[in-house]
Amino acid sequence: SAYGEPYAFSYSTRNKKKDGDDKILFSVSFTSLTPAMRESERKVWIKPQQVDDDTLVLLVVGTTRARFPSFETTFEKVVDSFTAVAAPESSLKKSTR
Repeated sequence: SAYGEPYAFSYSTRNKKKDGDDKILFSVSFTSLTPAMRESERKVWIKPQQVDDDTLVLLVVGTTRARFPSFETTFEKVVDSFTAVAAPESSLKKSTR
């Protein structure tokens, strides 16, 4: 962050059943600084999804801790609808960087 590193982290995990599969969801709370250098308590959900052997995609949704309850239903819909798939194979050479 341009205004300092987030601090005061706490997290929990929850398992959700979706389409017969267990899905994990991380709930993370932390404090960050605003551009005016005021503390802002934040809450985010992180949904990881393995796409192939070497790719993990993370969906992150969140807002301030105070606003989170009013967005929770929307975030639930976003998280439940999130799907990541591998990109089609390409004949382009991979970068060696």
